[in-house]
Amino acid sequence: MKRVVIANFYPVWPPMGRGQRRIFFLARELAKTFDVELMVLDRMGVNKTTKFTRSFRETRVTADTRFRAFEHALEKRVKFSADIAYAMHWDECTIYNDLLAERAETADVMITAHPYSMYALQKARQKRPIPIVFDSQNVELRQKAPLFGENRDLVDALRQIESSALVESDRVIACSVDDAAAFGEDYGFDVSKIAIIENGVDAWGVPSVPEETRNQILDGLGLRDKLVAVFGGSMHFPNLRAVDRILDFARAAPDVVFLILGGVCNFDKLKSAVPANVIPLGEVDESVKWLAFAISDIGLNPMDLKPAPTSRCSSIAPPVLPR
Repeated sequence: MKRVVIANFYPVWPPMGRGQRRIFFLARELAKTFDVELMVLDRMGVNKTTKFTRSFRETRVTADTRFRAFEHALEKRVKFSADIAYAMHWDECTIYNDLLAERAETADVMITAHPYSMYALQKARQKRPIPIVFDSQNVELRQKAPLFGENRDLVDALRQIESSALVESDRVIACSVDDAAAFGEDYGFDVSKIAIIENGVDAWGVPSVPEETRNQILDGLGLRDKLVAVFGGSMHFPNLRAVDRILDFARAAPDVVFLILGGVCNFDKLKSAVPANVIPLGEVDESVKWLAFAISDIGLNPMDLKPAPTSRCSSIAPPVLPR
């Protein structure tokens, strides 16, 4: 069986965030044909392998102390900088890099989820003719440049690794036609060389909530006669801007109840006083997430930055389609 190694700079299991879900479920489908291993960096000192099936597993490798020190220092300069910290200091993750090199010895294909593992994969494969696939999840330059502001060194480092992932990979995958076009505009990359694999949802895994049960839940929460809107997202810069918009919506529409779930609930603005019709649920498990979707009438995706994530729309769609 052919072996596929997927590198990522954070754990994928459990797949709660948008990025985690894309990586995990695409990998799960690949594992029906190939032997697939997720090689991920862990900041909590964990070294372990979790087996999902005979041909699908995730191996967590602890991040070295020196890398964590660089990461913390960068976090003091700019929030949400873990990804660019890894792009700039990946070579400090010596334990991870050694194990990645071991996996490369028997790999047939290596995949970088996001551009940030590109340098690590290139070092791991050395001169072996192992193809590298770049599975982009965003056009990172457009997502992160506004956050980095005047920190030109960070913008330059981001541009360099994203450019390397585009030019030096054997295959490039984008989530949307808009993303592919943006790569062409920002980097002069030949769009015809980009394959499109859109984000989606594990539709078979969406639980069915009977109308009677849904109404009972709404009655218990006192929401039966309310219009309920839901938004879910990780602690990711575009999601913070989305929350800003939702708070504006909530003040303008006090009769609508807004449910917010996911890591974005750690946003400072949701920790302070919020309108009474905004309910931050925090980071929840799959059962609570699907329940929140099931009792909602509207799924929100108020993104100012384009292209907007399609996985959020598709994840919300099945349980909140018109009944």
